[in-house]
Amino acid sequence: MPVATLTWLDWAVIGGYVALTLYMGFFIRRLAVTDASHYFIAKRKLPWYFAAVGFGASATSVDTPMWFAYLVYTAGLRAIFVAPDWIHGLASLIYSRRFRALRVWTLPHREEKRFTGLGAALSRSVWAAGSVNGIAWTMAWIHYATGLVLNMLVGWDPLISMIFVSTLTWAYTFVSGIWGATTTEIVQFTWLILAFILVAYYTVSAAGGLANIAAHEPWPGFFNPFHFDETWPAWFTGMLIAHQLIYGFGELGYGSGMQKVFASKDLVHATFTGVVDCIYLQLRNFAWGIAIVAAATVLMPQLPPLEAQKVWYYCALMYPPPGLRGFIIAGIFAVYMASVSTELSVAGNYLAWDWYKRFINPQASDQRVIWVGRVTSSYVLLV
Repeated sequence: MPVATLTWLDWAVIGGYVALTLYMGFFIRRLAVTDASHYFIAKRKLPWYFAAVGFGASATSVDTPMWFAYLVYTAGLRAIFVAPDWIHGLASLIYSRRFRALRVWTLPHREEKRFTGLGAALSRSVWAAGSVNGIAWTMAWIHYATGLVLNMLVGWDPLISMIFVSTLTWAYTFVSGIWGATTTEIVQFTWLILAFILVAYYTVSAAGGLANIAAHEPWPGFFNPFHFDETWPAWFTGMLIAHQLIYGFGELGYGSGMQKVFASKDLVHATFTGVVDCIYLQLRNFAWGIAIVAAATVLMPQLPPLEAQKVWYYCALMYPPPGLRGFIIAGIFAVYMASVSTELSVAGNYLAWDWYKRFINPQASDQRVIWVGRVTSSYVLLV
């Protein structure tokens, strides 16, 4: 059963968000198709505030509050050591100046900047192919989570929900490339941040405030991120931190989001992009986390683990008033569209630049490369 019924005001807000996003996505199309560098890396003209907003919005996914809620319910605030976002932001900050200085288009492209010969070319091709495979899987679970969430909250058919939001996102990304993705991410970033804050405010208010939440510790050590026992020994936290350091720095930052670093105007703007993203990820996790903690301690403490993973979305529509519910549903659209538009743009970049232009048709015109990127990214979405 749906958690909440949407009013005409909610539908008007959702419609307004969709209209604004499409307008901004298509408005920039003439600039995007000027040449391939405009379409894929914005001609390296993105100021840090555009790049940082796009980076942050694309690093947020529909499924993230689900597994974060599951971890909080089962492990308490020790769950913060499981979330790898902090290291993604830090790694992206550290690598941003170096990658921007290399003037590469993609992470695989970096291999032939660092090395030479057949080995470098092979490394570039394998990295690009593996990255596209990863993007396809990433979009698969984002689609699944989006359909599940919209069905759970408002009773929409999961398949129709997935087709609807993916078609909207594909349309402006297909036409406008990274310019379309980045321009719409300004709206999406603002929208999703406000949605997170609203959910946190109304959920904490429904729980009686922070003092009441603190007075309802579900079990001893729940609020202590360094609480160790036989089920969570100290070495386990150390292992998690070591894993994240290896994973985050080994992955060279958040791969798809690094496209915004490559598109930055200069080294200073690339650095600020990394700094802002690092800060944003922590603020985002706090906004999610405080609502989930309120539910785990006061509002819905007895939920079983598999049901607990849905708790942030329950809070999103149970406690805000009508009108704001539509705003939050649009915020869920924004989370989906920001992450998928970037993934589509990056997938097209990998396949058109790192494969087609590099190995198949080095003499291809910019317009041919753009169309290859459009067609191949569309295929990745369908897969």
